[in-house]
Amino acid sequence: MRAVLRGLAALAVVLVLAVCAVRFAPATLATRGVREASGGALTLADARGTLVDGRARLVDSVHGVSVPVAWKVDTGAALGGTLVVRLGDGPGDPVRGIVRVTRDAIALEAADITLPAALARAWLPPVPMIDIGGDVRVTAPSWQVGAGAHGDARAYWTPARVADARAETLDFGAVTATIETRGDATVAVLSSAGGDTVIGGTLGVSGTRIDADITLTPRAATPAPLLRAIEGFGAPAPAGGARFAYHGTLMPNPR
Repeated sequence: MRAVLRGLAALAVVLVLAVCAVRFAPATLATRGVREASGGALTLADARGTLVDGRARLVDSVHGVSVPVAWKVDTGAALGGTLVVRLGDGPGDPVRGIVRVTRDAIALEAADITLPAALARAWLPPVPMIDIGGDVRVTAPSWQVGAGAHGDARAYWTPARVADARAETLDFGAVTATIETRGDATVAVLSSAGGDTVIGGTLGVSGTRIDADITLTPRAATPAPLLRAIEGFGAPAPAGGARFAYHGTLMPNPR
């Protein structure tokens, strides 16, 4: 019996030391995790605080986009095998919500996240002509991928614009994406209001695979010059404009 008690006491000491080590570890240790999780597309800059209670700036690989992020890790839940991270310090923070990670699922709760749309360039081919404007706001009351996948979310891109190096633009006005889980895939259905060009279609992601089927349609008889310039890269759409389809692997853009 004494041997069992000594073993349990030793285990308790090890657990306490592990919690202390994590609790007082510097926030800079999170930088590597973000970089690896995003395939090198994103990282953290100016991290301060600790690994379980810190702040930093989420930046792309060329530091062209910078978003403040605050986090707190529930060390008690971590001891039980679940990583729970609370994002945001207050209503003014652009990244807020609760992330729960288990062995077979990732859940997002009470999420309200606003990011510059230009952050998407981290995953696009290195085409210098594309400049993406506006912000994307994502709201998700309850969302889970992996085992027990469920929930839906909404994304709003405003003002939704892209431009080339000559400042020729496509103005989609306000774009809404209705996002839901379909088996192992996450699928977004796109629609838009206002602007000179309508964007519609679907965008699906499953693991590292992406399936995109997007149609761009001019609102006026004369399409925007940028739409005319890129129509040749797609297929003619029945109502004018062009349809762009891609089925392949989603990879971060090396820079």
